[in-house]
Amino acid sequence: MTAMFDAGDFAGWTPIRVYRDGEGSWVDWCETGSTRFVAPFFRETIGEVMARPAAALLRRQTPLAMLGEVAAADPGLAPAGLIFHASRCGSTLLARMLAASGANRVLSEPEPVESVLRFGARAPVVAEDEMVESLRALVSVLGRSQEEERRLFVKLHVSNILAFPVIRRAFPEVPWVFCFRDPVEIMVSLAAVAGSDFVVGPVPPELYGLDLATAASLPPNVYAAQVLHTVFGAAARFVGDGGLLVDYARLPGAFDEVLTHLGVDPDDGERAAMVAVAAFDAKAPGKRFVADSAARQAAADDAVRQAAALVGPAFGRLLELEREHRPVPVR
Repeated sequence: MTAMFDAGDFAGWTPIRVYRDGEGSWVDWCETGSTRFVAPFFRETIGEVMARPAAALLRRQTPLAMLGEVAAADPGLAPAGLIFHASRCGSTLLARMLAASGANRVLSEPEPVESVLRFGARAPVVAEDEMVESLRALVSVLGRSQEEERRLFVKLHVSNILAFPVIRRAFPEVPWVFCFRDPVEIMVSLAAVAGSDFVVGPVPPELYGLDLATAASLPPNVYAAQVLHTVFGAAARFVGDGGLLVDYARLPGAFDEVLTHLGVDPDDGERAAMVAVAAFDAKAPGKRFVADSAARQAAADDAVRQAAALVGPAFGRLLELEREHRPVPVR
């Protein structure tokens, strides 16, 4: 039985899971206190918190509808920018560079947001109006700031660009970026370590235009190519609505362009901290960054290249759009 809580009693508590069962939609919470989200991913910060015995034992569960009450009682920051991506293409680097400033609260692939956005793709399907309302409330609660944080950025999952119409209704006019990369290089990385968006099951294959039986019958490379084709196509369709395309090949040099697009004008201290992050591996901050594009191209076998060729036209279109809409440098 779910305990009853007052909406004003959730200071220091963070939603860590949103799910549906036969009785409705629910939120799991844990007490994060003053913890800042500076790890490469949301789940890593939550994992560190949950390693504390008290946090693991003291949990709360509420109906999803209560998120609106909590947000009204203690609203968080509104999003200043969103980061979409195609996987293995620099989005984590952007998120970590932004998080290097104490003025920025950065949520990197928060699982509760992913769950809400997938409610429209799983049975029983949730109406779009309800998804929009839940998304606004959830991000408001997740955006409750710590210390000097005054800007909120959310990095989303790969498939979330397909939910752009819902996200746009929830957060109209918020600027966003889409990070992409040569599909050969993405697929070489995925062949070594698969991503959840590229495995049949975690994400409904219907989002990528495939029924379950067809998706399950495809070689992993071909399924990954279908995912990239769909995601690249969505980014091309929506980029005119406040988006900025960022090719991995232009990072970290394009970071200033990203900051300008997101309306961020860092002071010298913030900029120095952000630039320092770029010298290290985004997903393993203890290691120095080593450029790997050439190595990935060299490692691509015929199967990878044949599958990547299926994404070639969509990739080419993104490159064209990026060049067309790239800001002119100020001299």
